[in-house]
Amino acid sequence: MLVIMSPMLIRLGSVEHTLDEKALVRIADPVNIPSIRSRVYDKERRFIGLVTDIIGPVSRPYAVVALKEKTIHSGTELFYEPPRRKYRHRE
Repeated sequence: MLVIMSPMLIRLGSVEHTLDEKALVRIADPVNIPSIRSRVYDKERRFIGLVTDIIGPVSRPYAVVALKEKTIHSGTELFYEPPRRKYRHRE
């Protein structure tokens, strides 16, 4: 039997502004910056989009998220999936 574990999600922050198919998200913890192309989810674990850029000052960074759909509103809390570890087989 194959069991698929759901990925651990880390709080990204809340949506500050949306424009067309992009969202500007204030990063909640400047120590934990998501990688570019990190997958972003809402609190119900629905896929929202991908991180495309990190902008702003180091002390108060923002993530630019390319949205899958335009149905997100300001104030929405978002989460991201941390990068998966890549293992190599050594011979």
